Amino acid sequence: MSIKRYLSSDSGAVTVDWVVLTATLVGLGLAVIAVVSGGTSDLSSDVDIFLASTDISEVHDWAAQAGSGWGDFPLVNVVGFDMAHYQEFATRAGTTEAAMLGQLNEAYQAYLAGTWPEGDAIDAIGATQAAMLEAGYALPEGMPAYAELYQQNYGS
Repeated sequence: MSIKRYLSSDSGAVTVDWVVLTATLVGLGLAVIAVVSGGTSDLSSDVDIFLASTDISEVHDWAAQAGSGWGDFPLVNVVGFDMAHYQEFATRAGTTEAAMLGQLNEAYQAYLAGTWPEGDAIDAIGATQAAMLEAGYALPEGMPAYAELYQQNYGS
């Protein structure tokens, strides 16, 4: 093979291009990891310290909930609402029987349709049923009680 023919040959050029491109992408990936890793390490340390120093009983007062009319079950929502939020929901339309029934029906329809975050509707139903019972109102027939919904969805 002559030198002239060897220098003008282009077989293998695609392989060389791919090697260069792959090396460039690997280099960029390593550069991004080097830049981002410091921030994620700091954040994970902060989360670790917070979780280690947080007493779960301060976040959810399970003892206060037991016997409150909701039964002996913890809050099941995943959005971070506390009991006060649900108690406020139960009476936001008023404390008449009709107003509380409206709130209860809103929460029950959200439960049936799945339009609220998981557990949120069940907790709202529990709070409204507890408020209604505390006010001396009867719960509507045909609607499951909070404890029944809880056990149906989360076990005992």
